[in-house]
Amino acid sequence: MSNILDNLTSISVDHTSTIYAKATPVTFTGIFTSNHISGGNVPYQEIWQFGDGDYSYDHTPTHTFNSKGIYEVSYSIVIPNSANGHNDEVKTIFTTLSVYNYIEDNIRWVDGAPSTYQSVPQNIPFIIQLSSSCVDDILPSVKLYSRGSKSQPWQEPQQKWSHLKPQWKFTDLSGNTIHDIVISDYTPIIIDRYGNRVSPSIGTIVGLSAEIECLYVDDLPSQNLDNSISPITLVATLVTSSYNVDGNVSYANSDISSETVHTIKSLTPDHLKITVNGITPLNDIIWKNAYTPYMVTVHPAAPYQDVILKSFPLENFIVNSFNQSVTNIPASSVTFTDTIQLDRYDDDGFDVGGYYRGAFYSSVSANTACVLANGVVMYSVLAEPFGAWVSNPKYNQLVYLTVKDLQTIQEFTSSVYTIPNSQIYGIVRVPGDINDTSWCTDPANDTVYRVSRNFGIDRTFNLSTYPECSAFIYDNDFGVTPTGIALDSNKNVWVTLFDAGSTIKLDTDTGSILCNIYPPVQSTYLSVPGVSGFGGEYTVQANKVDIDKLDNVWVSYSHPLSSFICKYSNTGTFISKIDLPIYSQPHDIIIDGGNNLWVTLTNESTGTNGTLMKFSNDCTQLSAISGFRVPSYITLDFNQNPWFIHGYNYITKINTNTGSTTTYLMSSTTLSTDPISSVIINDRLYDQELGGISCDWFNRIWVLNSYDNRVYMVAADAPESRSEVQISPYSNDFRYSLQGSGDWHGLQWYNKFQSSSPLSAIGSDVTISLSGISNIFSVKDFESEYDIRKINEDFDGVNKIRDITLQPNINRNDILFSNIIAPIAGSYDGDPLILGNAIYEKIANFVGNHGDVDTCNIQQLQSLHQLINIPIDQYNFSYPSDIKRLMDILSVSLCKLKPTRDLKSKDFKQYNVAGSGKNIGKLLDTTTYIASAGQNVVFNIKYSNNYEKIELTPITVDVLQSPTLSSTYSNYPLSSFPLSSFPLSGYTGWGLDVPIANYYYVYEYVSGTDNTQVGGIIDWENTHTTLNENISSIDDWYKDGGIVDLIFNYYIFKGLGLIRD
Repeated sequence: MSNILDNLTSISVDHTSTIYAKATPVTFTGIFTSNHISGGNVPYQEIWQFGDGDYSYDHTPTHTFNSKGIYEVSYSIVIPNSANGHNDEVKTIFTTLSVYNYIEDNIRWVDGAPSTYQSVPQNIPFIIQLSSSCVDDILPSVKLYSRGSKSQPWQEPQQKWSHLKPQWKFTDLSGNTIHDIVISDYTPIIIDRYGNRVSPSIGTIVGLSAEIECLYVDDLPSQNLDNSISPITLVATLVTSSYNVDGNVSYANSDISSETVHTIKSLTPDHLKITVNGITPLNDIIWKNAYTPYMVTVHPAAPYQDVILKSFPLENFIVNSFNQSVTNIPASSVTFTDTIQLDRYDDDGFDVGGYYRGAFYSSVSANTACVLANGVVMYSVLAEPFGAWVSNPKYNQLVYLTVKDLQTIQEFTSSVYTIPNSQIYGIVRVPGDINDTSWCTDPANDTVYRVSRNFGIDRTFNLSTYPECSAFIYDNDFGVTPTGIALDSNKNVWVTLFDAGSTIKLDTDTGSILCNIYPPVQSTYLSVPGVSGFGGEYTVQANKVDIDKLDNVWVSYSHPLSSFICKYSNTGTFISKIDLPIYSQPHDIIIDGGNNLWVTLTNESTGTNGTLMKFSNDCTQLSAISGFRVPSYITLDFNQNPWFIHGYNYITKINTNTGSTTTYLMSSTTLSTDPISSVIINDRLYDQELGGISCDWFNRIWVLNSYDNRVYMVAADAPESRSEVQISPYSNDFRYSLQGSGDWHGLQWYNKFQSSSPLSAIGSDVTISLSGISNIFSVKDFESEYDIRKINEDFDGVNKIRDITLQPNINRNDILFSNIIAPIAGSYDGDPLILGNAIYEKIANFVGNHGDVDTCNIQQLQSLHQLINIPIDQYNFSYPSDIKRLMDILSVSLCKLKPTRDLKSKDFKQYNVAGSGKNIGKLLDTTTYIASAGQNVVFNIKYSNNYEKIELTPITVDVLQSPTLSSTYSNYPLSSFPLSSFPLSGYTGWGLDVPIANYYYVYEYVSGTDNTQVGGIIDWENTHTTLNENISSIDDWYKDGGIVDLIFNYYIFKGLGLIRD
């Protein structure tokens, strides 16, 4: 038998060419049967071990591997010892299988996001794509981290002052902070046993794919003090802990990660804000003589005016001049604790940029006051934008380009705007616009657009609909063709209309034409006598426009038969003209920092004799350099050196100091000679390959290669090395590909109109004026407007003792009573918590403080609820004595605190002394007094305490029938009744007994009420209670910042020692 077992050498395996984990079942067939043993009835056992912990005793098992890996599968035959009387005989043979994941664990940043400003999330999110073979109960997660940030990681939870610390964080699109993301929204990957993607009903889930969108916020910019860049690296790690990787359980798998480089731009200080803590306004009411904390924070301009610039200042310094004051309060009555000083770091090296904390107090009351702060500071000018818009007209696109660092240029596919049927040509960036906004011309559609990274295409001015342009189009059957574009000092947009021959100034909000300029030369349009056309064209063609430092408008006119340049005022008035040689055709113009004009003349008639010319502002020619093939687009670097395109794919720099020229090839294609031509050679049109040039804020020259659809970037000071990026999609049909004419970076505008901060000042310090004002507040005297005393807190213990002190020498000792006895025994003017005052109040108010649920103290209220087993919130804490007193008083409902007044108007006696009441006047003589109807009097039944107020009524004629009173009125004619004036002795009515004199005393009635306080917890008649009892509403009492809040606020200030004595 042993010989038979020795013959077992292989295993039969049935599977597809590739075994996928979880999806591909593998069938194994044992090759040993009982036929191998003589007689065929010897017992034996087959054992399969699959290398992943599973096993089988079947002859033909089918097994599916759950994880990728290399598995050693064993097949064993065991013949028990009972078969031969000896030990078990075992034969094992092995085979090795490789199992693969259909989808591997992977993570990547799809694209970087355009650089954004400090503390501001980018408007275009980062996109992270991931795939994972994990389909178990434990889903993978992604951990996000920022490496190289100058800020601290986001503090969780946020503390009281966390908002002042520079922090970085990732957020979702709703602004929620995220750093560890469990993948819950994913697409399952389902395959059959052969690896084909199928529906869930017939396949097996072997993995998942997901896409995450997130934003990144960082409070500190990437720029350093020397204007260099320290880009940050954003890291996304696929966390695969607790699930199988290569057949093992991974607990710290950090190998699956992806990185992208990101930059944060700085914002420029614009104004100050004055608040309590950088967020909360100052209280509407602050206390006289109270140290009021305030915070001065530095902020940029709108729309990010709420951002605190935690990078300001860039280094520690004391400001040149900083003033702080409070309006409507004399300066002599306001004291600030310190002079405002903005520091970048504290003594321990921690970030404290962007804010100053101080305090002030006022020794007088005031209304409508504000804290003012203003100062002149030094600030380092940093380069502004990191990118620019360029045109890819073959695909009707505007593409935003930016830089990952100082050397690497980058395209952001998420910052691409498609404008159907457009062919953008002229582009000018709006300087200082934090949304990276540019204006663009579209000659093919007679349209001007405004585009920004935050808002996309948000302005579209279709010039063909304008009356000034539609008439021209109607007459000529072709468009006005907007080409050149520039901004004046007020950032108004100027556009040349090539075919119409005019130049217009547009309102940037409405698009209306503010100015329309035609050159003072012959024209065939608008009834101006002029030259006939040339080949169906007008000979006056407005090509490019630029604005000088005085806001004058320069326009070049380019036609083989009519080449010249005109200078106009900003209102369109013609100033002067430069005549250029025939066929010279100016292609581009630019104004330098010295207010000189540079012009490239293509001279297409000869091709080889193109010229670069320079003119002074008064149109005097200063220089001319010839011999270039078709010079076209031009820009200026920091040092005012012109860089221009010429030939097929060359750029040349003119050193304005030495006059020397340096030429560089800007192409991925190297040709032995310059093949620029207007004819097709070997199926290729060798026209100019380069379609635009511009200088950015880091003194780098950007060149657009239309044929390659590439953007090249070289440092102006070291152009030998370059960075480049391929713009996708692209086509070899370069005539309709990448291009851009104008000031795409906005640097040339800055060069002309920011003379106080010339380009050479970037990286150096300039002076900035900052100012800010707080919200309006009032300064109140608490003791004059908000103080309260409780009933029986007016015990004058010191004078009680003094009254019974009989020894004259002791009684007259003011120091003894004021300084020694009063602090113990208490006084009317003393603090309610003085021992004597407190004891008296507790005794006098014992019942109300303990037994009345409406008025009792907090501790007793808690006890009463416990006594009857009613739940109550816990408020019985160990408060400071001042706060405990307020809690006991102000926890009582307002209606119980307000006074109940004695409003009686029938106070006729006191202590049984007749006539002592407030409403009783003098005693009237009932025998002689003449009374009047409507008069109020007081009747007192003789010899009793019964008093009654009675309003006397007229005497009617019926009185003549009274036996008792008829004689009194016998002399009155009947026509005089009813009597409004009559003797009191003869009055009858109200059931009174007559004659009056026999039964009553009659008194004058004195109107009025007593109005004394007879109820209420607060003693409103105490001279120390200065709070007005006429509280208009319960909301005024309990609202945030209401009376209760203010009273507590004062005592907290007082308890903390912030109220000056």
